[in-house]
Amino acid sequence: MIPGNRHDAISTRAAAETKSDVHGANSCRNKIGLEDKGDMTRLLYVATATSFLRERGLFCMMGHKWQKTWCEKVWAEHKYLVMLHSYRDYRSIAQSFRKQLHSSESTRSWEAFSRELLSTIAEVYKKDVDAGNAKNALAHAFGHLKRQCSAEESEVWTKLLATDWQKAWEALFSLAMRHGDPYLKSSRLFAPTAPIGHAWIRWNKQDWLILDAKEKTVLLSDSDVGNKLPQLTEAEKVEYRLIARLGSMTSPLEIYEKLLVRGVINHGIPRID
Repeated sequence: MIPGNRHDAISTRAAAETKSDVHGANSCRNKIGLEDKGDMTRLLYVATATSFLRERGLFCMMGHKWQKTWCEKVWAEHKYLVMLHSYRDYRSIAQSFRKQLHSSESTRSWEAFSRELLSTIAEVYKKDVDAGNAKNALAHAFGHLKRQCSAEESEVWTKLLATDWQKAWEALFSLAMRHGDPYLKSSRLFAPTAPIGHAWIRWNKQDWLILDAKEKTVLLSDSDVGNKLPQLTEAEKVEYRLIARLGSMTSPLEIYEKLLVRGVINHGIPRID
């Protein structure tokens, strides 16, 4: 079954039609060097497989739903880094997101909105960072830690922010990895070099990694990523949203911890204690 809930189950007839063409989706997997497991739920190479699915009416509901979840996750991760570059653009994107959430499905697809969202964020990141925007964004992010940090930690960090926002950013990384919740830890403040559209989503009681590029969008299951993990470099783990990295500092994210619990060996990623 294509990833989705029970209402997205394909009909027996449609499933039979799909089975005859499954080699088309499997060939997509081979194009990006993944092992062919003969299971379409493990990967959707959207650039070519989407049209094949749409012809059979299999992609419409599932595609809309995972793309909405993906957009929500991407924006949740990027909002503080966007704010750091431009508070005005942060408010503009937030307003567009609210409008999209309340728009009719027939007037604008989440697929179209996702392209616009990624493009807009990319343009924001081309702008120079000024101290005012940076301090504002870091202060907002630190709000997640007020109850977790000691009075001394809060005082020291607040003074540092007033004098040197770049060092305050680095200090915030350490505090976030020590005290923060998964939401804050996954902020792109702590992975500014990772590809914009790469994100984990929770769908149908399973974790899926979306790898986005201009030519293709790939969905990998947590099992797929777990199998690839021993061969991944540190840079690739950052791209796969498994670890946070700011400068020379690194720390594992929640999804990486989940994969480790499932028996994957830790390859030297230090924990921030």
